[in-house]
Amino acid sequence: MIDLIDNYGYKIGKASYLTENDSYITQYRNVYQIIWLKKGTVQVSLANATLTIEENDCVFFGLNEMFRLTSEVPYKLFYIQFTQEFYCRTESDRIFLERCSFFNSNEGFNVLSIEYQYTPFINAYVAHLKQLRSSISDEMNSMLAHNTVQRMLLFTLSMNIEKFEAYNIQRLPPHLQQKNQLFNELLKNNIKSERTVQFYADNLNIHVNVLKNICKQVYGITPKKLIAIVCVNEIKVLLKHTALSVKEIAYELNFDDTSNFIRYFKTVAGMSPAQYREQVNQLV
Repeated sequence: MIDLIDNYGYKIGKASYLTENDSYITQYRNVYQIIWLKKGTVQVSLANATLTIEENDCVFFGLNEMFRLTSEVPYKLFYIQFTQEFYCRTESDRIFLERCSFFNSNEGFNVLSIEYQYTPFINAYVAHLKQLRSSISDEMNSMLAHNTVQRMLLFTLSMNIEKFEAYNIQRLPPHLQQKNQLFNELLKNNIKSERTVQFYADNLNIHVNVLKNICKQVYGITPKKLIAIVCVNEIKVLLKHTALSVKEIAYELNFDDTSNFIRYFKTVAGMSPAQYREQVNQLV
């Protein structure tokens, strides 16, 4: 193990095995790690557990979690390693990282299986981080790298809201746990028409700041970001399972302008509604 990760604060690379250009992961102390298996099947081993991962699986490791990879077939994967100092630029960053259940392995491996329509999205993030890694190490490039990793982690949250909630809900006193449950029910029933934090705070009969505190404790993000994630997940369902046009879906979700709808979706999902639908349809 190497103590310091260098002045970038993050590393990104490719590891492979049984290929003509085998390369391996150098593991560091005090880093968070993500590996994404792009090809093959690999056994991942921690001190007391072993898991077989397959193509498009992502595995998350918290601070000082050392792992071993073994395989009898060729594989290719990408890895990202970053320090707490690199990621925690603000107090909100620290809170989100602390609440991120995927970096806690007390209950075993944390694996996210990436749907095929998202692989171009993940490829773009990896390519961007690799490009920044080869650039001059300055404040601007560090910020861009931070923002890219942050979007990847928010993507993780959007796919696993229930796991985040289950991991962090005990942080709240019972009366706020009840408010959080009611908030989730309100989101489910009203997300097609209501996206303002004030609406949900009013219907919960609490101040906006109380709702912000609930979301910070449970999800590590603002209620505005959580509402956006839930809304975009609803849009994805309509894009995937209905023949409604983008304009019709925008109307269905109470957007007054299609361009605003497209911008809203792309900010959260990293691709336009049309791109998402096209990639989903390619898998049918």
